[in-house]
Amino acid sequence: MLNKEKLKYHQQIDDLIHGRLSDSEADAIWNIIAQNPELLDYLADASVAETIVTKENKSRIFKIIPFRPYIFAAVAILVLGVMISLFGLFSTDSKISIKPIDTIDYTTFRSASTEVNNLASVQQAFNLAAQENYEEALVLLREVVSASTSEVEIAEALILSGIIKYNQGSFEDATIIFDSVEKTTQNYPLLREQALWYLYNTHLQKQEFEDALIALQATIEIDGAYTRVAENEKRILKNFLSK
Repeated sequence: MLNKEKLKYHQQIDDLIHGRLSDSEADAIWNIIAQNPELLDYLADASVAETIVTKENKSRIFKIIPFRPYIFAAVAILVLGVMISLFGLFSTDSKISIKPIDTIDYTTFRSASTEVNNLASVQQAFNLAAQENYEEALVLLREVVSASTSEVEIAEALILSGIIKYNQGSFEDATIIFDSVEKTTQNYPLLREQALWYLYNTHLQKQEFEDALIALQATIEIDGAYTRVAENEKRILKNFLSK
């Protein structure tokens, strides 16, 4: 790729990150990014949270990119592509095994809504979770679920609550949360897809393989950002169960 062309695409990606593109412009640059690993790497580098250690107090300052559907979907695809290569493992008896996500990275949690103004409280809880203030984040998320009248905001709050529970090892709680979101987001396929993917991993954590397959199949049927990852995981899991 020529430097001039690369700079043009980098500028468009920066505009994408900061919400300066129309839907059609965002779709166009996303189609280019999806076919160019170098641009996808640039998008990921430009989008994820940065940790800065200051010389004065050595404290961590997290610069969190605001929720943007295209951005976090792209980063999620990049991260999940890496996970496929890492988690399709072989056991000592040469049988294919499968491993769930150890920890769900908060920087890949993305909004599936364009109602950004309604997600201020969820964004705040996301910032708290990214800074490892989990209990404060959970308290705020419970308040959102109790007080909000927005289906999107409630679903976002529940998904983030489920992620925190998952990362704390509370897989039963996480399963209940992700399952409830999956059942109440029929009109929001991106949210439902995200909940199903995390539900699949919670079932794997508990070695509930048949339920994991059901969650994978439902993810595949949505035909969204996680489809290729889910198809690969389904193939590995079915192969594992047939041994």
